[in-house]
Amino acid sequence: MVTRVCTVPTVFDRVAAMRTILEVLPSEPSPHSPFELDAAGVPFKTYDVARTRLQDGIVTLNIAARAARDEPVRLLGMHLVMLRPALVSAAKAWWLVNDRSAGCRVGRGIALVAADRASGAEAMAAAASLGDLPAFGGVAKAFGLAHSQLHLAGDKRGVDIPRLPGDGRLIDAIGIEIDAYYGTRGPESARLDARLLWNVSSGLAHGERWFRDMTTSRVGTTVQREQIAETLTNRSLDVVCSALNVCFLRCLALASTPPGAPT
Repeated sequence: MVTRVCTVPTVFDRVAAMRTILEVLPSEPSPHSPFELDAAGVPFKTYDVARTRLQDGIVTLNIAARAARDEPVRLLGMHLVMLRPALVSAAKAWWLVNDRSAGCRVGRGIALVAADRASGAEAMAAAASLGDLPAFGGVAKAFGLAHSQLHLAGDKRGVDIPRLPGDGRLIDAIGIEIDAYYGTRGPESARLDARLLWNVSSGLAHGERWFRDMTTSRVGTTVQREQIAETLTNRSLDVVCSALNVCFLRCLALASTPPGAPT
C-alpha cells in the first residue's frame, strides 16, 4: 500500500509561481491592442512602463521571500522593508493601467516616468555637489532633460498629466482592487493587509523600535513572538502576490485585446 502525502501550498509556493508572469507577458503588445495605440505621438510605450514596474515588483518580492526564510532576518523585519518597494511598484503599475482611456494612461505614464527622472536628477545633483565624482552631474542633467522631454511630448499631444498620488493612496487603491477581484472583505481584507505592510515597513525604515520589541525579547512568549513574525510575513507576501497578479491580468488584457472589445 502506497501512502500519499499531500503538501499544503505555502505562501512561498505562491511567490515562486509569480515568476511565470514574466514568462507570460509578451515583450511587445499586440499591434492592434490598446497598449500599442497608446504609443502614438509619445516617445515611450505605456506597456513598457507598466511591464517594468511588474518586473521590478516580482524581482524584489523574490528577494524578500528568500530573506524571510532566515529567522533572525524575519524577527527583525528586514524582509518587510524589502517588500515595501515591491508593493509600491505594483500599486504604481495599477494606477497606470486601471483606466480604460488611452489619454489617461499616457498622461499617467508620463507622470510616473517623469517623477522618477526628477527624483533621479535631484539625487545625482546632490551627489555631484560632493565634488568627488563629477560624472554624477552629467547623469543629473540627462535625467533632468528626460523629465522635460516627457512633459513636452505630453503638451504636444494635448495630454493631461496628473500629479502622481502619494504612495499611501496608491496602495489603498490596489488593495481595494484586490478585494474586488478575490472577493475579500471585512477585517482580513487585502486593503488592510497592504496598509499593515506599509505601516510596519515604514516604521522599520524610520528606525522605530516597536516591531523589534514585538518580535524579540520584550513582548509575550517565544512562541507568541514567532507567531507574530510568521503571520505578518505570510500576510505581507500574500498581499504583494495578489497586487502583482491583478496588475498582470489587466496588463495582459490591454496588451492583447483588440480595440472596441471589452477590456
